[in-house]
Amino acid sequence: MDPYTPPGSELRIWLARTSSTNEAEGPAILHTAQAAPEGGSVRCPPVRRVTQLALAGLLSMFAAAFLVALDSEAASAAPPPGVLVDGSAWLQGKGVDVRGGGGQWQCVELPQMRLYPKFGWPRVYAAGNEGAAYIPEGSPGLVRHNPGSGYRPVPGDLIIENPTSKNPYGHVAVVDRTEGNTIHAVEQNASSTGRHTYAYNNSHYSGGYGTVKAVLHAPQNHFKNPGDNVAANTQMLENASFEAGSHGWKRINKPSKTNFVVYNKANKAHNGSRYLETNTSASGGSVGQDVPTPVKANRFYRLRVWVWAARPASVRAQLWAIGGTAESAHTTVKVPSGWSPVDVLLRPTRNHSKLRAELYMLTTGVNVRLDDASLKWSSSKPDVLSKNPTGGIDAASSPSPGSVRVRGWALDSSSPAESVRITAYLGAKAGQAGAERRNLGRAAAKRSGLPGWAGPNHGFDARFDTGRSGRVVVHLYAENIGEGSRSYLGARTVEVAAAPTVADGSKGSPVPGNRMPRGAIALSVTDGRGYGLLGWAVDPDTGAPVRMRIRINGVVARESDWNYTWADMPAHTGVGRTESLLFLARLEPGENTICLDGLDASGGGWEQLDCRTHLVK
Repeated sequence: MDPYTPPGSELRIWLARTSSTNEAEGPAILHTAQAAPEGGSVRCPPVRRVTQLALAGLLSMFAAAFLVALDSEAASAAPPPGVLVDGSAWLQGKGVDVRGGGGQWQCVELPQMRLYPKFGWPRVYAAGNEGAAYIPEGSPGLVRHNPGSGYRPVPGDLIIENPTSKNPYGHVAVVDRTEGNTIHAVEQNASSTGRHTYAYNNSHYSGGYGTVKAVLHAPQNHFKNPGDNVAANTQMLENASFEAGSHGWKRINKPSKTNFVVYNKANKAHNGSRYLETNTSASGGSVGQDVPTPVKANRFYRLRVWVWAARPASVRAQLWAIGGTAESAHTTVKVPSGWSPVDVLLRPTRNHSKLRAELYMLTTGVNVRLDDASLKWSSSKPDVLSKNPTGGIDAASSPSPGSVRVRGWALDSSSPAESVRITAYLGAKAGQAGAERRNLGRAAAKRSGLPGWAGPNHGFDARFDTGRSGRVVVHLYAENIGEGSRSYLGARTVEVAAAPTVADGSKGSPVPGNRMPRGAIALSVTDGRGYGLLGWAVDPDTGAPVRMRIRINGVVARESDWNYTWADMPAHTGVGRTESLLFLARLEPGENTICLDGLDASGGGWEQLDCRTHLVK
C-alpha cells in the first residue's frame, strides 16, 4: 500500500483556451458558464449560488471522471425544508435546530428568536434595512471584534457578512467551533446542509458569501473551543528517539530508492545518543512507523518530529489513519542545517485500526536526520506550530522628515532557514482603499529571544521614505513561505514631518505610484476529492491580463495566464474584463487551504488575493 499522493496533483482534464499561454499543456474544450437564477429569500439570500451553479454546469461535463456531486456550497437554489442540523449536533450538544426551507427560517431568525433567548444572552437585532449586515449596529449588548483584531471566535459567536452587489442584506452565521485555521459554523437560508466554514488566520476571516464585517460575542457566553487548556496524552510511538536502533521503523514509499541507518553519536543527536539518518535517490522516498491502535473519530492526533538536513532540503511529515479508507494530514517544510521541529495534526472523521507516522524526502541526495519523535492524542485540539509566519513589531518611528523606520521580527516555522519578507501598508490595511504598499525586504537581521531551533537571524530594521505627513498608520505583514498564508503583525501610528520641497516643487522623497493587483476566488467547490476553482485578477496599473497562480496548502499547484472566458465576470465583480482562471485538481484528505495570487505587472512580486478552505474526509 502506498498512500502517498502529492498534494494538489492536477487532473489531466484539458480546457481549450481563448488566450495564448506560456504553459505547454495542450488544448481542449471551452465552455462559457451562464448565471443561474437566484433563489432563497431577500433577508439573507444565497448569493454565492449564482456563480456556483454556473460553474457546476461546466464541471458537470467531467462528472464521469470524478465529480459525482458538488458539496453543500453548490447546493440548489434554496435549502431544503426541515431540520438541517439537529440542536444536539452542534454547540457541544446544546444548540437549537437549524432549519431550511426559507419562509420564516431566515438567517437572522436562528440567533435572534431561538438560540440567544435560550441562554439569556443579549438581544440580536438588525438595524439599518433590517438585514443581517446591520446586526452590530442594532445589538449594543454584544462585543464587536473587527477583522484584524486577532480575536479567535468561540462557539455561539455570530459571524456578520457585508452586503454584496446581489444581496443588500448581508448574512449571519453562528460559530459551532474554531479548530486551527478553520471556523465551523451553522446557518439558515444559505447552504443545503446548514453548515459552512470560514478561514481564520489571526488577522482576518474569509470564506463567506461576502466579506466578513465583524464577529460578535455575548459577554455571558462561556463556551470554549475544543482544545482550550487540554493537554495531550502519552507517547504512542515505539523507539521514538531511536535509542534501540532502527527497531519499529522501516522504509515505506519507494523503499529501493531510500537508505537509512541509525548512528550512535550523542554530540549530533537532538535527544539521547542516537538518531536516524536517511536519504533518497527519488523524490518521495520515505521512512516511518506503523502504530496498531484503535483510532477514534474526532480525536486529535499530533505527530512531532525533529529534523536536520546536511543542506536545506524539503521534507513532508505526514500522519495517516489507515484501516479502511485512509485519512491523513501533512506539513511540508524546508529543513535548515540545524535541528527544527515539524508538527502534523490529524483529526479523523472515521474510526480506523492503525496510525502511520511517515517522513517523505522531497529533495534527493541530501542526508536528513530524524530524532525525538512523538505521537500523542487528545480529546481536544493540542498546541501545534503554526503554518503561518509569526512575528511582532518592536518599534516604529520617524527618524527624519518624510521617512519611517520600523523594527521587529518574523519567523516561518515551515522554513526556519529562510528569511520572511516584510510588507508595509500605509494609511490602510492590505486590500483596503487608500493603502500604499511598500516591500521592506526580508527579516534577516539578528534578534534575541527567538526559539533556539530557529536561529537568531529573523529580525528586521527597515527605513523608507513617504510623501505622507502627520499621523501615519503603518500596517505590517509577514509574507508566508511554504504552507500557510501571510500574517498580520499589527499596526503602529507614527508622527511624520513633511519632507522638504526641492527647487522644482516636488518632494525630496517621491513616493512610488505602483498599485498591487486585486482579485478574488469567485467559486471554490469540491465533491470530496475533485476540486474546482474559478478566480480572477486585475492590475490597476495595466490593461493587460494578470498572471495568476494557485497554491494548495502553501505549495504552488499551478501558475498560468488566464485560461477561461467568464462571460458573467463584469456583472459579478464590477470589473470590465472576462479573463479568468479555471483550475481543476484533486485534494488530499484533511483540511486544504487553496489560495489565489496575482503577479504585479510593475515588479512588486506576487500578491495574495483570496483563500478558501475545504475539509476533505
